[in-house]
Amino acid sequence: MNYYLLGFCVGVVIALVILAFAKKSRGEFDERQVLVRGKAYQIGFFTSLGAGAVYGIASALLKRQLAEDSVAVFFVLLVGVGAFVVNCIMNDAFFAVSEKMKPALLVIVIVVSIIAQSFTIADNIIDGTLLREDGVISSSAMPIVSCAFFIAVLAALAIKLIKSRKESDDE
Repeated sequence: MNYYLLGFCVGVVIALVILAFAKKSRGEFDERQVLVRGKAYQIGFFTSLGAGAVYGIASALLKRQLAEDSVAVFFVLLVGVGAFVVNCIMNDAFFAVSEKMKPALLVIVIVVSIIAQSFTIADNIIDGTLLREDGVISSSAMPIVSCAFFIAVLAALAIKLIKSRKESDDE
């Protein structure tokens, strides 16, 4: 079975679903959201900076490369983007004021993405291509990193949704 083609097809279906439900007009963020997003950008930037420093120091201390350069950069950037996204979700700054959070659609898209990537992950584990012969993490590990990112976003959405429902029930 060609997992690459299967993953590509699932990605196209996800993109079509998103485009079908996406609004043509963009919502505007209020002043509070703009401030929160600015702080989230700052947190994301410094998180990326810290992740890069930790990776660099670990590689220097171990005197060997831990991962291929593309994997290390992808991981560092995804950690920063994850910090930004999770911070925005938890502080109600991910969606514009006029946009309603559609958790069902987001959950479906994220779960389908995780399932699609799990085929590639399984194929890479079976083939034994996650690590190169010299023990360096190869680019075949990128789907694992992106799955971890999507799981973190899904967890943040779930926590925020539960928290919002609990607050609305208390009122």
